Amino acid sequence: MNKTVQIDSETIIRCQRGDKAAFRLVVQNCQRMVFSLSLKILADEEEAKDVVQETFLRVWQGIGRYDPQKPFATWLYTIATRLCLDRLKAAKLLCPLPDDERVLQRFASDADSHRTLENTEWMAIVRLLAEGLSEKQRCYALTSFLLVICPAAFRLQ
Repeated sequence: MNKTVQIDSETIIRCQRGDKAAFRLVVQNCQRMVFSLSLKILADEEEAKDVVQETFLRVWQGIGRYDPQKPFATWLYTIATRLCLDRLKAAKLLCPLPDDERVLQRFASDADSHRTLENTEWMAIVRLLAEGLSEKQRCYALTSFLLVICPAAFRLQ
């Protein structure tokens, strides 16, 4: 099965003239590919869905500047990839990893010495496993760990 997006130049020209039905065809034919690409880059289904929507919004807004003589899939991939990379950069700013260990220690501390030893072992395991993950995956894993050891800290008041 060929996974390459094939959109004929007539459909693109119709889109450039503002034909919403033609654009709907483009979205229907390409959204799975954009979602798949976004999911692979972001490793987050909701973020990937958001990128799909934003990608097609940008395509609609910029379709007048697209050259139908060039591969549409390349243009589409470029838009989606840049949006994903922008989200990864933004997530990096929102999830400062150097403080994670301090936060884990604060939530994992307990007066019971057995519990403290257990939490220290858990933190070492989490830290070891997190080394092989991307920044976004590491942030998610550490947050999940905190939810398990101290769920009360994440309750909305």
